[in-house]
Order: sequence, then C-alpha cells, then structure tokens
Amino acid sequence: NWADEIAKLKVRANAETVLDSVTALRFGATGIGLCRTEHMFFDQNKIPLVREMIIAPDIERRKHAINKLLPLQIQDFKALFKIMHDKPINIRLLDPPLHEFLPTKESDKEDLARDMQLPLALINQRLHAMYEVNPMLGHRGCRLGISYPEIYQMQVIAIFTAMRELQKEENINPVLELMIPLISDINELVLVKKYI
Repeated sequence: NWADEIAKLKVRANAETVLDSVTALRFGATGIGLCRTEHMFFDQNKIPLVREMIIAPDIERRKHAINKLLPLQIQDFKALFKIMHDKPINIRLLDPPLHEFLPTKESDKEDLARDMQLPLALINQRLHAMYEVNPMLGHRGCRLGISYPEIYQMQVIAIFTAMRELQKEENINPVLELMIPLISDINELVLVKKYI
C-alpha cells in the first residue's frame, strides 16, 4: 500500500482469461496492458469454430462460424470487463499465427470436414493454400482483418455488446482501449478503421 501511494509507474498485465486477470489484480496490476484475443480461442470449445472460420471456402460459411463465435466472445469480454471494473483494458483484435489454429492431425482434419459437411479433399486444398513458409511474417498483424473484415467486425460487436450489457446490468463502465494489430502503412490503418 505504501509503495502504491508513491508509485509513479503503473504496471499493467497481459491477460486474456478470468484466471489471468484475477491473478494480475492480486499482484497489483493497474489494468490490462494487452489482451491478446487470439489466446481466447485456444479453448477446446472454440478452436473447432475458429478452424471453421479460417478454413471456410466462402463468406457465407465464414459468417456462419462467426455467428457461433459471437456469443462466446461477448461472454469472454464481459467477464474481463467485470473483473477489471474501472481499470483500463487494451484489447488487441485477432492477430493469429494461422499455423497455430490450423489442424495438422488427420483426425482433426476429418472432424473439421465432417462438421463443415465438406469433402476432406477440399479441407486439404484450403490448408495447402494457407500454408506459409514463415508464419511469423505471413498473414499477421492487420492483414487478417483486411482479408476477412467480418472477423474484426464480430470482435468489435462482441466488445461493445459486452460493455453495454454490463452498463445496463451492473452499472459498470469499462475503460476500453482498442488495438488494431500491427500495420505497415497508414492505408492499412485507414482500411481497418473503416471496417470497424
């Protein structure tokens, strides 16, 4: 308490889950400096939906997967806002290394084909088309949102829906900072902001 009274430097935590957020507050974090939304999708219930969203061969199927992810994202953000209450949260829109989400085991590919009601050959074709020599320099940063703006739009809807629900239900007014993932020039920023 004495240190907090005189501290000029405020320390925030990286956190995406309830457990991480509670732990950060217990250690004295003054907010969340970076919520990496891609980490929210590694949950076993969400990863099949993320794969469906990424592999979708057309926008209708992508939107179908996105619509299934939307309520889950609303709950994720609502839980974070509720825990952090009036502390700032910097939420970065999805910036996934795609290779971490794509299925590699044959059984996962078969499950995805069955769930999406698509031939396994089409799943393999989509996976081959998405292969990147260096995933850390591939479809990263804001490029995902430029290629598939509906993904960022879903996340923004989820964030603001969660905020509005908490304001109505519990009179909590979250402090949001929204981060657009890495851009390489101003045109990318302008385009992503327009989608948002």
